[in-house]
Amino acid sequence: QIIMARTVAETIGIPLSEVPTTEGSDETYQRNDGYACFVCKTHLYSTLETVANTVMEQQEQKHRIEGTHPQNHPVILYNGTNADDTQDPTRLGLIAASNFRVHSPLDRITKDEVRQAAKFLGLPNWNAAVS
Repeated sequence: QIIMARTVAETIGIPLSEVPTTEGSDETYQRNDGYACFVCKTHLYSTLETVANTVMEQQEQKHRIEGTHPQNHPVILYNGTNADDTQDPTRLGLIAASNFRVHSPLDRITKDEVRQAAKFLGLPNWNAAVS
């Protein structure tokens, strides 16, 4: 998946920051007793929130040094949840997404429609396996 993430980032022309997460050391995740997805997404969103806060602090510091005014846009996290996912009761990661106020802009279209759009846009992961 990391190779695909790098490829997609390069294809669409955005920088990619690789940040380690710690779900692998979480006992609940290791037990895999039905809550691994929730634990994994909680670690992911917590890490992304920390990264976002660090970037915001760096930007504020830069503006203080330059004597300029920051624009202070709130950081919004997005995921790729689609309409099919919202009908699957085993998707406990959706609870974690809700806990972190993650937005799901694709939640009104099906997985097939997401794939069709990604293929149309030339994304290399348009037909990737579900993760």
